[in-house]
Amino acid sequence: MVAIPGDEQAVSAVESDVRVLICERQEIYRIGLRTVLEADDGLAVIGEAGSQAEVLCLAATLRPHVVLAGDPGPCSAVPEVIKSLSGLGVGVVVLTEKSGDVPTMLLAGARGYLPRLAPPDRLRDAVRAVARNDTVLDCDATEALVRRLTQAASGGSEAHCRAAWGSECGPTEPGAEMEGLTRRQLDVTRLVARGFNNSEIAARLHVGEATVKSHLAAVLRKYGLRDRTQLAILALQAHQR
Repeated sequence: MVAIPGDEQAVSAVESDVRVLICERQEIYRIGLRTVLEADDGLAVIGEAGSQAEVLCLAATLRPHVVLAGDPGPCSAVPEVIKSLSGLGVGVVVLTEKSGDVPTMLLAGARGYLPRLAPPDRLRDAVRAVARNDTVLDCDATEALVRRLTQAASGGSEAHCRAAWGSECGPTEPGAEMEGLTRRQLDVTRLVARGFNNSEIAARLHVGEATVKSHLAAVLRKYGLRDRTQLAILALQAHQR
């Protein structure tokens, strides 16, 4: 089942509004999400989908800024749906009761990851942030991501490391997946992604901590990232390609 606002409502959304498409199988929950979002004058709900096929069709037609995905259907297909939405230039906020699959969702292209019962203000803030191309994670999701990132550094076997990061387990020459970085910037980036803090990176690279901070700041500026968490996500994505 798909519910789409009438033409008059869609046209009434001013250009500055964040256009949101809701994807949720349960009608009562869709109603709740719409009510929460429409309490903010800057958010315009332009459509509702009850399945993964429907959200892809509507996204291609309505061109939302953000898809709010509650329970879109079979979990195994969700990453592919997120990839398809990201390919359309749509930001995806995932609402879920599980945090263990956050790395998979982030690798697929999700920009937001919140509990299914997130407070209304938190939900609206997350939608606005993702519309600005920011990344929004709740505390449990952040912890799950950190665990995944640090497994490659401390999980034990070389095979485990290769499975998580590709053929390289440590700093190497810059590759096509991180174009434009110097050798040292790439070294810092990969160590950030493996969970090391600045002082640990400085010790491993035999440089001062101030030098590490300088390289890190340069990389964040280059990719338009807010913090090292976003950089770690980017590095993980690059090594999974």
